[in-house]
Amino acid sequence: MACYNCGRSNFYVSAKLMKFYARIILALIALSSFSPHVPGQKFAADLVVINANIHTMDANRTIAQSIAVSGGKIIAVGTNADTKSLIGPNTRVIDANGKLTDDTKKVIDLIAEADIILAGGHLPASELHILFDEAARRGVKKMMVNHPTYIVGCNDTDIRQLVSLGVKMEHSICMFIEGKSLKYSPDDLAHLIEVAGVDNTILSSDLGLQGSQRPVDGFRSITQILLDLQMPRPAIRKLISDNAARFLNLPVSQSAAQDAA
Repeated sequence: MACYNCGRSNFYVSAKLMKFYARIILALIALSSFSPHVPGQKFAADLVVINANIHTMDANRTIAQSIAVSGGKIIAVGTNADTKSLIGPNTRVIDANGKLTDDTKKVIDLIAEADIILAGGHLPASELHILFDEAARRGVKKMMVNHPTYIVGCNDTDIRQLVSLGVKMEHSICMFIEGKSLKYSPDDLAHLIEVAGVDNTILSSDLGLQGSQRPVDGFRSITQILLDLQMPRPAIRKLISDNAARFLNLPVSQSAAQDAA
């Protein structure tokens, strides 16, 4: 029970009644911001992307062809046919079939000008080639593929071709050490390093996931794996430290001095 003093009299409202009033208020707020659909008027999305390669990240790793956006929210994902009815006279339609949009090129130019890192994220290998080819032409110096063998789907040929453009391969160590995210063997890691080269490989953490080792423990584990693989100590330092430091314009002289000692 809650007591409220209203002028001369006191009145009591039960917790259930307070919740009831709160629900009514929230419903009124929602209705006040709702724009009802006018009968006979076709609903149209603000943006529709067609002929795309969209990783939905659902349990089945479904790949969609088209996506529709309205009011800053995704309202449909599926095939081109699924979103066709949502295209109106004022809908912006982007055909993503093997081409970069002008907006993407503008972003690439900004990245080149600021000398910051362009990462591929979860783009599939086929689209990474398109993105990094254009980025290299536009003067981007720092390019990186995130976990190339997971989701992205890079094979050895993809890795070699991307490295030839100056792209670095970043592998998440959580996929190579004991833990919930373990997916690959030490031999797989050795092969990936060999394909890209030590100087073009960065081993990062990605250990903020449930069931993973803590970052410091994780780097101890990956270091031991590299030692067991008979990897030279200077190469290990490059993989877990120096390559990333150079990428971020951080000094590496101290580690180099330790190796020399």
